[in-house]
Amino acid sequence: MPVAKNIAVDPLNGRTLGRRYELVTCIARGGMATVFRAHDRQLDRVVAVKVPRPEFARDPRFSEQFRREALAAARLGHPNVVTVYDSGVDRDLPYIVMEHVTGRTLRDLLDAQGRLEPQTAAELLAGVAAALDHAHHAGIVHLDVKPENVLLTSDTVKVADFGLVRAARARPEYALAGTAQYIAPEVLRGGLVDGRADIYALGVVAYECLTGHAPFDGPDREEVAQRHLAERVPPPSRLVPELPAALDYAVLVATDPDPQRRYRRASDFTAALGARQRRWSDDAATQAAAAPQAQGVPLSQAATVAVPPAGHRPDELPLAWEEAPPPGRRSGFGSGGERPRSRRRLWTAIAAVIALLGGAVLGWQLFLPRWTTAPDLIGDTFQNAKAELQAKGLRVARGDPVADRRVAEGRVAVQSIAAGKATRRHAVVEVRLSSGVPFVAVPPTVGKSEEEARQALRAARLGVSVTTTADEDAPEGTVLRSTPAANTRIRENSTVALVVSEGRPQIEVPQVVGQPYDQARQQLADAGLDPQLEVQDTQDVPAGLVASTDPPAGTRLDPGSKVTVVVSRGGNVVVVPEVVGLKVNRAVQELTRVGLRPDFELRLPIGGDVVDQDPDPGTPVAPGSSVKLTLER
Repeated sequence: MPVAKNIAVDPLNGRTLGRRYELVTCIARGGMATVFRAHDRQLDRVVAVKVPRPEFARDPRFSEQFRREALAAARLGHPNVVTVYDSGVDRDLPYIVMEHVTGRTLRDLLDAQGRLEPQTAAELLAGVAAALDHAHHAGIVHLDVKPENVLLTSDTVKVADFGLVRAARARPEYALAGTAQYIAPEVLRGGLVDGRADIYALGVVAYECLTGHAPFDGPDREEVAQRHLAERVPPPSRLVPELPAALDYAVLVATDPDPQRRYRRASDFTAALGARQRRWSDDAATQAAAAPQAQGVPLSQAATVAVPPAGHRPDELPLAWEEAPPPGRRSGFGSGGERPRSRRRLWTAIAAVIALLGGAVLGWQLFLPRWTTAPDLIGDTFQNAKAELQAKGLRVARGDPVADRRVAEGRVAVQSIAAGKATRRHAVVEVRLSSGVPFVAVPPTVGKSEEEARQALRAARLGVSVTTTADEDAPEGTVLRSTPAANTRIRENSTVALVVSEGRPQIEVPQVVGQPYDQARQQLADAGLDPQLEVQDTQDVPAGLVASTDPPAGTRLDPGSKVTVVVSRGGNVVVVPEVVGLKVNRAVQELTRVGLRPDFELRLPIGGDVVDQDPDPGTPVAPGSSVKLTLER
């Protein structure tokens, strides 16, 4: 791996790593690395990207170990472990890509509240213990369990930074890498350490949660580390007297200086604190412990790492299989090679226990079923599906939601191993919950006929409702607009409202029967219709009043349509003829012919033209009535 040179971490905002991850902003800085919120361009999601500080990134030994630890952490798949998605090197800068967890750390919670109630502390640390048990089973020791690495979300607890301390130990000046307030004595002494070092750190974290203070603290890291070597973690009740003795006992066992006397699993410790037992995958951790126990090795030693004592160089590390005998133990059984009777009895008892354990392991190998069948999970809630899988000896993983119109939202829609299919016990079954009815895009409908729009919406699995309105420009039956608009994404089976044109707006014929003709004519003209006079002999209607209209009142017509107005002639009525535009002599003749008298407003020489008349042409009047004529000047 090439050596990184002159790498500046702080100014990395805006840089893209691996041509994929765009660093948006720095969200955390630690003693060994910086974490950025980043955008994964390929999958269009928010991720967290961790890069080492410059003094680490420039060290090829650290960078190589950083890469190996990222690969190891990526193998962990547990709801209480921050998932590692990817890792790589960009221009000599190594990086790790993890899930972006929103929330706050346990440190933030302790800073805000001081200390936690015992039950709250037990439940929070139970998630941490589940993550540690899973990692230890996978052969990974955290070595930096502390409140800053415990992330609290709205519904779960997640542990971050697996393996970063082991990468730091590749540098001699960081042989004491980790946080001194939580470091186990065997880590300080150097040699082989296993998951029980994490249980010690978890015990110190529990002490801090219960009391609000770390048992050993101070500005000098070396002094704090020496106190872990020389002193016992005190019982929490010394600071909080009301705490029960059971909590004192649990913390003292978890932080015993002798790893052999601590709890075998982190979850055993949190159960002693009062947390409910939470097992991610049936009893996988218990059964995985059977093999090492059969050889006299505790479960937590299934994951061991070699660490140097403070001040040792990495090339002086003992190999994992070169464990030295404990101090004071000799290879012989007694002075002069004599074996006392009590020691012979002890070894006889040990041999009997080993024989019993070997028989138990053999029975498990021969008789415990290795195969099971996957249950039918479709339609179940996630909790029910998890319980069914655990009852079958299977593990569960939660995948991304999937749209499914057949399964209610929040229920299992897909399972990776089909129902009834034979599979090995402890296999992982991925379940994907339904996000409900899928979303579809509203198809374009504006400008189409109503029937074409209905067909397009039906093809998109959408309902339709229609209202109509008049429109001067759009032909009748044309879609004017839709709600929601075209290309809007909505759920299947949703209703789209269409507004369809009725064509040009129409006018309703007003009611004018019984009115004088002049008034009826004006009302029809104001409504946008063209009145046409027709005089008839009508016995029931007085002369000069409207007897009927054709079409009748209430009929809807296009603007400018003609309406025939039937005026009653009564006993004796004369209709004024139109004389405007005639020569004055001719106008006089027309009026005289029908029995009307011309009345000149202005007398001019013979030959003048009529430019106006009153009453208007077509007006029914009594015989002998006068008609005023206006002549041109």
